[in-house]
Amino acid sequence: MRMHQKGSAASLLLVIATLLIIGGCAYWYIQIRTPISTPQINTTSNTQSATPQTYTPLFAQDDGPGSPDCYYVSNNQVYVLPPNTTKNYTLVNGADVVSFKDQSIFGLCFGTDKNHTYRDDQILEGYNPSSFKILWYAKVGTIGARSLFIQRDASSVGVFSFSDDSDSAFVSESTIPNSDPQSFKELDGAFDFAPWAKDKDNVYCQGGVVSGADPSSVIYSNQGVRISVLINGVRKTINQACNISS
Repeated sequence: MRMHQKGSAASLLLVIATLLIIGGCAYWYIQIRTPISTPQINTTSNTQSATPQTYTPLFAQDDGPGSPDCYYVSNNQVYVLPPNTTKNYTLVNGADVVSFKDQSIFGLCFGTDKNHTYRDDQILEGYNPSSFKILWYAKVGTIGARSLFIQRDASSVGVFSFSDDSDSAFVSESTIPNSDPQSFKELDGAFDFAPWAKDKDNVYCQGGVVSGADPSSVIYSNQGVRISVLINGVRKTINQACNISS
């Protein structure tokens, strides 16, 4: 009886072992035959490329002496981009796009709106936009530096100096004492750009005041190559380089 029970137990263990072996083999076979799935990467981006910002020149709406590529409108805002530079468009903060006018000349960027006068993107304090007027564009010396005379208000003139480099970099701004914008006049002579100017109080040469000169005494000399003027009561001549001689 005991021998029979031992034989039955041994048989049962043999059956269980056999089943485990068969099951392990079956699992191994399934793993080998079934390919491992690789996660699919979504290469489609949800980010759309931004629409390029467009800039419309403001000078096209104005008939002043401006540069056609100084001030622009984009997204109902005013931007400035000085010509012939590698600079980027710069926002003119606070500029009124409806009333803005490009007042630029020869690549020197000036503008006005109903509230302010601007040089590039900067507000010019003390310059009345309603009376803004470019009075004189003067070349200084033979190196290419330039001065720009602008009416500040009804009774004063401001002068802006620019360097002779490729960007015409701004150098300085000042107000001319005893200047009169109402009587200010260029004296063209025989040159492309007027080397001289005058108002009721001063005579100017290449952007500077000729000390002691009487503006009421100015006459052209030698077919506009020089001017003749009383300086401290003595008549002198001034050439285009501002050299003074008897």
